[in-house]
Amino acid sequence: MAARTTAGIETWSTGLVEPERRLDYWIGAVCECFLEMDITTQVRSDFDCSVQRGQLDTIGINRVQGSAQHVYRRKASVARSTANYYYLLCKTDNEWTVTQNGHASRMRPMDLVLLDSRRCYEFNFPVNADTLSLELPIHWVESWISDPERRIGQRIDGRTGWGAALSAFACQLTPELATNRPLPARVLTDQLGAAGARVRQRDSGDARRAAGCRTTSGPDRPCHQAALRRTGTDGCGGRGGFAGLGADLAPLSQQGGPDVQRAAQRLPDGGGAADAERAAVRPHQHQWDRAAGRPVRSLPLHPSMPQVSRHDAGRVPAAALRAL
Repeated sequence: MAARTTAGIETWSTGLVEPERRLDYWIGAVCECFLEMDITTQVRSDFDCSVQRGQLDTIGINRVQGSAQHVYRRKASVARSTANYYYLLCKTDNEWTVTQNGHASRMRPMDLVLLDSRRCYEFNFPVNADTLSLELPIHWVESWISDPERRIGQRIDGRTGWGAALSAFACQLTPELATNRPLPARVLTDQLGAAGARVRQRDSGDARRAAGCRTTSGPDRPCHQAALRRTGTDGCGGRGGFAGLGADLAPLSQQGGPDVQRAAQRLPDGGGAADAERAAVRPHQHQWDRAAGRPVRSLPLHPSMPQVSRHDAGRVPAAALRAL
């Protein structure tokens, strides 16, 4: 699907027509700017809405402002569509609700949701419709997220973790920024895609943790909770932790230099999540290599272990070094 192209900022506003014609005008504007949708509202005499649109490379940036309303995309509208997109929506001021793909989500300020225009959806703005809507080409989303269909309609928490990072970055994307870019457009869209992909990975890891598993060095790695408990490093990978390090260093009590042997012998036998929470990586320290006449930079280890110098690092299995 080819992306839309827009020069400058386009604007649609109900202020251009008489009050009694504003709802009809707004429905037409939404269909022209976005997709075919139906809109209802309890606001009559004071109904007022506007949308501004700018184009950032392949991504359309839409800023909607206006009165409370209920928006629907029905089967007939989906069937008539000749162009479809994903939409990433974020609202910063009030709660609202969205339904798609069997998911009904109550959205809080700064939360985000990904919608697919190839499926029916509805959302209700009970206070106002002030919303950021990013129009994302289908091929672009699928190049960053392997299974976006599993994500659509689900609330993305915009106040914690990578969801907060995605929300903060997305809210900086305005129609004005699309025309006066501080960075190349491709750089900005790549940053958005990377943040969205990281949210998806983090969710995968959260689901596994909720099921009682611990991850190793990434949210999509196999679970090894029992092994991690034996090492006392309860899956801190990605934040400077050393998941699985004990299993790699255990055989080293019979090989390597004195530092390596002491490291293997001092690995804790018990512990778990509490040890991981208390774990903190030692800062890099420098030791003097008298034979070479230069400093030797040490590798950081778990606080319960001595430092392993690069002289001994050559005797450490590759898997252990990757964990370091």
